[in-house]
Amino acid sequence: MSPNHKLTTKDKAIGYSSFIIILIGLGLIFLRVPLGSHVPGSFYESTDYTEQLMVMVFETNSSSKNYLVPADVTRDYDSGYSVSSIYWPNGGVSNTDSNMCGSLSIEYRASCRITDDSGNETQYYIQLTDKQP
Repeated sequence: MSPNHKLTTKDKAIGYSSFIIILIGLGLIFLRVPLGSHVPGSFYESTDYTEQLMVMVFETNSSSKNYLVPADVTRDYDSGYSVSSIYWPNGGVSNTDSNMCGSLSIEYRASCRITDDSGNETQYYIQLTDKQP
């Protein structure tokens, strides 16, 4: 650009538009943590939260029988996902031992020990979903 060349209105508009688009992009990236969602696997997922989400529960001795049920899911930045309670369709509530659960995720099933209302322990596979009840 020569020293005598003046910027036209079109040049200025392109420059301002580019600057605004860059600011919006940076804002979306840096607002990810404070405005994060509670959807597992989402780009904007919060690092720490507790939410009731739907999980798939599979019986260990059956490859076909499974349940889509609500559960209390906690995400901790350091230790990942854990499920504390599972709410069955018949009104029962089961608790899980998070120390006895594998690595929970949307992609993989984790083996978990579940204790029902009567105190009976059963081994199940649990898989997270991104659905809310």
